[in-house]
Amino acid sequence: MAGSCHLRRDAQGPRRPPLWLESPSKYHGFRRPRTRGRRLPRGCSACLRGLFDRPALTTDVPVEPSRLWARWADPDTHPEWSHDLEWVRLDQPLAVGAQGHLKPKGGPRSRFTVAELEQDRTFADTTHLVGARLTFRHAAQPVAAGSRVTVTVTIQGPLAAVWSRILGPAATRDGIEEDLAQLVTLLTAPAATPVSQTADR
Repeated sequence: MAGSCHLRRDAQGPRRPPLWLESPSKYHGFRRPRTRGRRLPRGCSACLRGLFDRPALTTDVPVEPSRLWARWADPDTHPEWSHDLEWVRLDQPLAVGAQGHLKPKGGPRSRFTVAELEQDRTFADTTHLVGARLTFRHAAQPVAAGSRVTVTVTIQGPLAAVWSRILGPAATRDGIEEDLAQLVTLLTAPAATPVSQTADR
């Protein structure tokens, strides 16, 4: 696979479980390749650092930054526009460092932390996976049409490469575009007719 690292198995030792079941501090019987005096394959240096950046999405949407931010900063409502989430619960008052739990559809419950928070501008949360951290960062700047939105996804940690493949479409540009489109639809949909007005007719 282009940009992957080829690691060598130790000559001795029992077979180990899959990477994602191993302690984050180990490589289950593998050792990193020697690099002194040799150039790493393309993309291999990122693998050794345990850092994988997914393509960022930048686009203009007809919604004010404050309204977008209000939704981003309310994690409990994320399943309304994020198609991969079953539920999200913030367990502490909203602030940088606040923690909560989420459950993706078909996946196990995970802990997350609010990583960045700027009123009406940015919101980032980091999900703690086995051997990796998955960070979604949302930012909005005011423009004439509404907002210029930038969404970035970063996977860090010794098992970043494994999780990059496991997550698949959930953290790709197509998945990000789908979630943003759903959020914009929710925020621009006509408000429902109040029940009191309907009863008076």
